[in-house]
Amino acid sequence: MKPAPFVYHRPTTAAEAAGLLAEHGDEAKPIAGGQSLVPILAMRLGMVGHLVDLNHVEELAGIERSNGHVRIGAMTRQRSAERNDTVATDVPLLAEALPWIGHFQIRNRGTIGGSIAHADPASELPAVALALDAELDVLSASGARTVAATDFFEGTFTTAIADGELLTAVRFPVWGPGSGFAVREFARRSGDFAVAGAVAGIQVDGGMVTKAAVALLGMGSTPVRASAAEAGLTGVAVVEVDPTDIFSREAAEAEPLDDIRRTLDLNLVAPFLLAQAVQPHMVDVGRGAVVNIASIGGIVGVPGIPQASYAAAKAGLSGLTVELAVQWAAHSIRVNAVAPGFFRSEITDSLYDDEKGRAWLARNTPLPGDGSVDDVVGAVLWLVSDAGRYVTGQTVVVDGGWTAR
Repeated sequence: MKPAPFVYHRPTTAAEAAGLLAEHGDEAKPIAGGQSLVPILAMRLGMVGHLVDLNHVEELAGIERSNGHVRIGAMTRQRSAERNDTVATDVPLLAEALPWIGHFQIRNRGTIGGSIAHADPASELPAVALALDAELDVLSASGARTVAATDFFEGTFTTAIADGELLTAVRFPVWGPGSGFAVREFARRSGDFAVAGAVAGIQVDGGMVTKAAVALLGMGSTPVRASAAEAGLTGVAVVEVDPTDIFSREAAEAEPLDDIRRTLDLNLVAPFLLAQAVQPHMVDVGRGAVVNIASIGGIVGVPGIPQASYAAAKAGLSGLTVELAVQWAAHSIRVNAVAPGFFRSEITDSLYDDEKGRAWLARNTPLPGDGSVDDVVGAVLWLVSDAGRYVTGQTVVVDGGWTAR
């Protein structure tokens, strides 16, 4: 398909671009890298009367540090920021997040400002801006203003930018010494939109967590600040942090988007993404420790435990257990996990409805029958017992009974 007809404008200054947007109001749309807007126009999911091309406005690109912030022009290519030494040194969370965006061809054209202004709730850069309390500079024909990231994202693809306004730069604060950052996300395949993810940063001083910043992507109509998790981390000795517990409670309060990309039970997936993001920074103080990770789900009558799909639970726990076991073996940290077996849930109920589904269950359920409350309790008791302390990188499988393998 081809876009509907529009008038093309090519300004060379930010002021000229802002003037064009003001002149044409809600009929005008700026285009930056075009990685989101061009497909929307080509498939006629949206139409514009006037397209304002920002690619020739040189003043909107560039990276510089001043006054404790790194200022990145809205038209700075994502690939340029990904390779920039100032970004790597002073805004490591942004540097960590950029490689997760699509493929390098996308990042060659996509811009920092374009991604943030597009405000896809499953996108990485809006979550980074929110977690780091970034400030966004906006220009209009009547002047400039600054919007805090906490006030910028208003809904899916909706921001505080009004008609006639233009995002010109994003300013990220520079964290001090003792800081560590990580990004984790789950997608069906590399380069796909994230089903769910997390960006996180902590600052440690004298063995205490003095600052924590966590934002979730794909868990609401906007990126979500994990305030409860941050409060649970801040002021706590690193050796006493239980990230799985903290983030499980945070994820239970989230409201994941209900669309085709979210067929997994995100209340289960998110805690492990967050645990991965935070726990690597505990390695130096955790030598000789045993980390036991438990996740239980299904409609088995356990009060307070959300429903969970078999696929999400097994894949998330097994993958996390193996990854952490290998990564932490050099630090003398042992990792165990308990994975739920096949519990009926809204996601799995369809497998019980026909002969083909029941045959699949028979082939893929290691032990006969559905999991029960007793199975789950037995597996958890195994994990917290002395026996669970001496097994490294193992997953306890619960399927109509439980076994360690």
